[in-house]
Amino acid sequence: MSSPERGPQQRLRDAMALARSQALRMDGLEEGQRSADWLRFLSGSALAQPEIDEDVAVPRRLATPEGEVALSDLLPWITSRRGRVVFLRADAGEGKTTYLHLVSSALRDSAVVMSWNTNVELVMDEVLDITGPVRSTGDPSAAEPLPVVVLAELLPIMNENVTKSILATLWDHENRADDTVFVIAGRPAQVDLLSGRVGGAELCGLAPVDAVEVAALCERIQRAHDEVGKTRSATQVADLFPNLSTFLSLSPEDRAAHFAVADQPLIIGFLKAVYGPDFVQRLVAEYKELDEAADRRAYLHVCLADVSGAELPEYVLHALVPEADLDAHSRNNPWVRTDRDHHIARHAVIAQAVIEGCLDYFALERCFEDWVELTRRRADMMPLFFHVAAGTTHLKPLTTRDKRIIAKIRHRLMLVLGNDKTLQARIAAESRSSALRLLSWTRLLRGVLPEDLDEACVPLLTVVVELTESALRLATDRTVTEQIEYHRDRARRDLAVAMGVDESLDDVEDRMIRWRDFMGRDWANAQFFAELFDTSRKLALELTTKRVVERDSDAIYRAYLIGALAYVRLWATGVKSYVNSRFSESGELVNRYLHYALPERHLDVLEQAWVLSRELQSTLGQNGVLYAHALLESRDPADPGNRKRVDEAISVLEETLQHEPNTSEAIYLLADLSTKRPELIPFVRDVIGRNTSDSLVDEAILNGAAALVEQDGDARRRHLEQAVDAYAKLTWNHYLWTRLGRRWEANCSELRRLGGGSSACGRLLAKARSKHGTPRR
Repeated sequence: MSSPERGPQQRLRDAMALARSQALRMDGLEEGQRSADWLRFLSGSALAQPEIDEDVAVPRRLATPEGEVALSDLLPWITSRRGRVVFLRADAGEGKTTYLHLVSSALRDSAVVMSWNTNVELVMDEVLDITGPVRSTGDPSAAEPLPVVVLAELLPIMNENVTKSILATLWDHENRADDTVFVIAGRPAQVDLLSGRVGGAELCGLAPVDAVEVAALCERIQRAHDEVGKTRSATQVADLFPNLSTFLSLSPEDRAAHFAVADQPLIIGFLKAVYGPDFVQRLVAEYKELDEAADRRAYLHVCLADVSGAELPEYVLHALVPEADLDAHSRNNPWVRTDRDHHIARHAVIAQAVIEGCLDYFALERCFEDWVELTRRRADMMPLFFHVAAGTTHLKPLTTRDKRIIAKIRHRLMLVLGNDKTLQARIAAESRSSALRLLSWTRLLRGVLPEDLDEACVPLLTVVVELTESALRLATDRTVTEQIEYHRDRARRDLAVAMGVDESLDDVEDRMIRWRDFMGRDWANAQFFAELFDTSRKLALELTTKRVVERDSDAIYRAYLIGALAYVRLWATGVKSYVNSRFSESGELVNRYLHYALPERHLDVLEQAWVLSRELQSTLGQNGVLYAHALLESRDPADPGNRKRVDEAISVLEETLQHEPNTSEAIYLLADLSTKRPELIPFVRDVIGRNTSDSLVDEAILNGAAALVEQDGDARRRHLEQAVDAYAKLTWNHYLWTRLGRRWEANCSELRRLGGGSSACGRLLAKARSKHGTPRR
């Protein structure tokens, strides 16, 4: 039985020593007995437990859905979330690592706190076995045992296996209904990938630093200046931190303003405070001032590993650059050696600033060649090389706006991998007959390649194609087989493009039809739906504009239908980068080509798109308007089912506005119908009044709609004038003209009938008509 005199920290230390866990650890065990390092603090290094224990770090507030939680109030907040998973979502440099250390320090005397290395698989039995004997307070009168808190920080790059391992742990935790609390910090992309797939997960962030926290941070900067100055002259301190004295001389208001810049990560503000606005150049100077090329290359190796979330063990860095003097440069000058003999950059943001700012592409290429040579000698280094290469592949500009810099770095990696004649064999050996591991490698290698493929990409693409073929032969699970098939198809297509070979329409159609069957799969992501839409659109346009097949044929119907459904699913993913770049293409496909290509079958395409929109609650506004408009356009005066179609259109429009009340085109269609269905007028007036859109397009459409339901002639004319003026201010293109040109003409015509309108407006309308033709839907 646990002794009441021994606190949870000591009991946990004993339990951890017995368990010898690879996945779990206690904060501070690896730090030895060192004291707080104020030079480390000023240099921008991530703070560890010794700095936390000596109050170097500034306590931060947690931003939760219910409000902010101070560090001093964290215990009751955590206790109230027993059994939950809390995600801390914050960009690079906002202080996630330091905050987790602060949480560990704040809770360690009143909770059982462990840290989880998410790169290592964790089984919940391990958590429960370790914490079970530790949780007892030793006090028989205690109402409940101590809370168990598992802290984790997600790596910037998570491969599919790591993602699945983390989810398996969290799902196991959820299914057991145990009361362990997971607090998992990560960048937005990584948190978003996981949080939506974990039941009951809570999303939090770090509250922006306020005046009190800025004052506390500045007090620590001043103290660090004083502490460092005890062992260095003022000149040496100024050489190390050229802006430090200037910053400390600022007024409290100016210091606060320095850290209050919108969208500026906290670490960037800190680096500017100590190094100056040109902090990137200063950090790059640290790299360039290393006398030996081998030392500079070693620093680049450390930085490349750091941006991927990896730490380089001493023996690995020495094997990569044996001639480098690691002892001379791993004491914050410019990188750090940990107490576990791992080499890391002072901060991931500093690492990326050096990579982006050094512009030493030759040295970076040599780094990639070092990895190739090392993995030829030592096959066990392939997983670490995979991690570093993935970090380079997924690198996004951080301290520069010039995307070409990242592209050039990735290009050097592509050339090195493409020239590696034994790469495929080493990957096959490392994957050990695992189809999933081969798939991970193929995705990595494809990610290295640029968007604009050319002949230089052929060697690496050839490897990708052959690896996917090997993976397909190994795969036994249907889900895995489908994913590999998708990536195999992409690689074949890309290889043809790089070789300058045109794909046949049969190949495009075959790919589209097979991918159609993957649409409902869990693995299908935004990239997949975007590529399926692009493939379908390409085929639809070819079949429509070149009249390869007859209108309303099955081939052309499939192309438009699959494209429409893929776009709905793409929108549902919420990945704006993919959605926004295809918005106008989707609209053009429907508004310009669909009715011509499928004169008898377009209504069925739009109906299926609407049904899927309702199911996924995605693109309801767009597809509701398109389907309702098609229903109204397809009315045949001699058709006894005419009224039924109108009723269905009204129902679709009302449902659309229930979910997306700012859909101005739905309001306009209902207003138009109200001229024959006056019972709709109160509803139309109500939704016009509640519309909150401030776009010029919506202003034009809504004023046109208001004119249709207005009984007073003067008021109607004013609405038409406002609509016509808004239309005249728009920047017209063919897509917009196809959508709205007819309404502009109708509003102008009605305004002239009421005795309003200007000749200037007429000239603008005539100019648009001459450029874009007669408007039609």
